Amino acid sequence: MNASSVDNEEAVLEQLLRCINCGKNGEQSKPVSCQNDNIKSAEDIAVENFSLKYQNVRKFSAGENAVLFKEVFTSLLENRLNGQWTSSAPVRTLFRIVLCIRLMIRDDAYLDEFADRKGAIRLQMVFERLAGCSCLQLHEHYHSQLHVEVVCIAQKMAALDRHQQKLFDSNIHVQLVLLLASRNVGVLQAALRALLTLVQRQQSIALVGSLNTVEILLKILQNYDSLSKRYDVETRL
Repeated sequence: MNASSVDNEEAVLEQLLRCINCGKNGEQSKPVSCQNDNIKSAEDIAVENFSLKYQNVRKFSAGENAVLFKEVFTSLLENRLNGQWTSSAPVRTLFRIVLCIRLMIRDDAYLDEFADRKGAIRLQMVFERLAGCSCLQLHEHYHSQLHVEVVCIAQKMAALDRHQQKLFDSNIHVQLVLLLASRNVGVLQAALRALLTLVQRQQSIALVGSLNTVEILLKILQNYDSLSKRYDVETRL
C-alpha cells in the first residue's frame, strides 16, 4: 500500500472517529423528524464513506491501520450500538452504523469481539427499535435493509457453535421466527438463511421448533405455491 493510500485511509477512519466520539451516547445524535430523511449529517457522510471504501475488505485486525480500525469498532459498539442511542437514533443512521459493524465482523477477530461485547443483546436492541418505529412508511427502505443487516450479523454468529447460545439467551431466534411473517422478500430470505444456520444442533432444532415454526413454514410454502401457479397461468396467457 502506497503512502497516499494510507493517508486517505487514515483520513476516512479519523473522520468517522471524530463524528462518533463527539456525540457519545447520543449527545449530538438526537432523532430528526421523518421529513428530514434526505438530509445527511456529518456522521451520516462519514459512515457512508467508510462503508463504501471498505465494502470489499475482509481483514481489519491486521495491517498498518489496525489500531485505528480497533478504535472505530470499539466506538461503534460503545458510543452508538448501545441502549440509549439505538432507541432514539434515526433509522437511516442506525442502518448505516449496523452496516459498518456487519462489514467489520467479516473479520473473525471482530466477530468474536462483537459476540463477547454482548453482541446478541445489541442485536435485540435493534429489533426492539424496529418494532417500535413510529414512521415506518417514510423509512420503509431503511427499515427493511436494517432488518437484513441485523439478521446477517445473527447468521454470522449462528455459524459458530461458541456463539449460538448467546443468540438463544437473547431470544434472537424468536425475532428470526417473527420475521418469517415479513412481506419483504429480502427480509424473509435473510431470516430463513439465519434460521437454517442456527438449527444445526438437536437442541437448537427443539428451541426453534417450539415456536410453531413448522406451521409458519408450511404457510410460506403454500403461499409460494399459489404465487407460482398464478405466475404460470399469467405467462401462458
